[in-house]
Amino acid sequence: MTGQVREMPAAFEFLSYRIEQLEYNFDNQAERSENGQNVDFEAKLDRNNQDPSVFRLNLKIAVSGNPSIQLSILGLFKWLGEYIKNETEQCLHTSGASILYPYARAAISTISVLDGSDPIILQTVNFYELFSEIMIQNSQADADQGCVSAE
Repeated sequence: MTGQVREMPAAFEFLSYRIEQLEYNFDNQAERSENGQNVDFEAKLDRNNQDPSVFRLNLKIAVSGNPSIQLSILGLFKWLGEYIKNETEQCLHTSGASILYPYARAAISTISVLDGSDPIILQTVNFYELFSEIMIQNSQADADQGCVSAE
């Protein structure tokens, strides 16, 4: 049974990435964290002023424990379709973070093994689920603020 693969037009193009910040701190006076690390994410999306079809996604990852790691990775993306604010930005947040995260994981794993100990291997992340939860929380907070009456 053979099937034809139908090409779907891409919504955006991944142009490039670079690591903007990488900070690694190991406290020799404390024990190395053995029970895993706590990982926090922040993603900020900006639109390019010269070319409004180009977006910058800055993904920040903070690993707490011993060692602690701060990493900021910037990705450039070109939106190929019609710009619809919420849909475009949600797509670039989730897909862009999913594209950048393997580069961040590799950098963190590599830098952590260079101090002579086991590498820190971050777990995979479902950014669609993660950002959907954040957007629901933000929309509920916005709705709650809208119910406050001004006296």
